[in-house]
Amino acid sequence: MATLEPSVHHEAIGEIVANAANADLILFNTFWRISGCDLATATSIYYVLEALPVRTRMIRKIASHACKPNGRSIIEEIIDAVECANKQRRIVAHSAKVLVGDQQLTVNPRNIMQPTSPITAATFKPIIEETKSQMHRAAHAYEGLCHLLGVSPELSVAQGIS
Repeated sequence: MATLEPSVHHEAIGEIVANAANADLILFNTFWRISGCDLATATSIYYVLEALPVRTRMIRKIASHACKPNGRSIIEEIIDAVECANKQRRIVAHSAKVLVGDQQLTVNPRNIMQPTSPITAATFKPIIEETKSQMHRAAHAYEGLCHLLGVSPELSVAQGIS
């Protein structure tokens, strides 16, 4: 089996990471919209919390006090989509590429003696599609939340991050 060209590998990883990052941007905007903070303050709060589970826990707590039940269900939809996209990102981010004979295989560093699957363009296709699908799912739910809140669904990029 031929090895995967590095450019194809990097392009696939880049697309997966970009989709997950876009989903996280939607989650940030969800936080900003429901928190009542200005954009700079929301940025400071959200991005000091590096772990996704901590961010989602904070958003759920705010939503439980600041949103009606239908708004909370939309926020849960956004969180679920972002978590799904992030799970796919973690699959590639926390694996290593090893060469066994003439095959490139993915390996989970926790179980380095058990290479899992060959790395091919076909290996990445379902992961790319899943992250893209979840990003679109989050975006659609975010549009519904903004409609419910009576605000523009335009996404704002965090400010003041250095």
